[in-house]
Amino acid sequence: MQTATILSMPLSHAQLVDIFLNFSKEIGLPQISKTLNGNEELHGLQAENGHICLDVDKIKFPGDVLKLTARMAICKPEIRSKLVGSGIQNDHLKEQREIAALLWIYAACEKLNIGPEIVLQNDKTKGETEWFLDNFKRKNYIGLPLLGSMNLAKKASFPEMENWLRS
Repeated sequence: MQTATILSMPLSHAQLVDIFLNFSKEIGLPQISKTLNGNEELHGLQAENGHICLDVDKIKFPGDVLKLTARMAICKPEIRSKLVGSGIQNDHLKEQREIAALLWIYAACEKLNIGPEIVLQNDKTKGETEWFLDNFKRKNYIGLPLLGSMNLAKKASFPEMENWLRS
């Protein structure tokens, strides 16, 4: 497992979880601590009616906190309030939203000064994720028009976000 660093200081699993949970609170996503079975797609985490439900002791990959946060943040409030499970809407726009979430995660990692590969190290589509990250590092922000249409980011200032939570 890779170790994340902020200002050259290694961060533990618990520290990363805390950083990501605090960030999700700061942007306005409410959280509920509850006992989960640990078999969730994002171990120890799930969306539940606009809240991030978490069982902090069962969070397997700290980056999953940011993944769920991103999936929820890019949704309109009326959709976000109905999300359950992994926060993925299974419809014809699923792939576009996942691309927008990847770019959102990249921007969040830039803001938090944490390498995005730490967040996406457990990604099931590793080859595709590496391709996206390589493009993002070269400032080829695939998906930026999606974030723009959601009023979350502007091309001129990205990876700085205009808004972290879609309204």
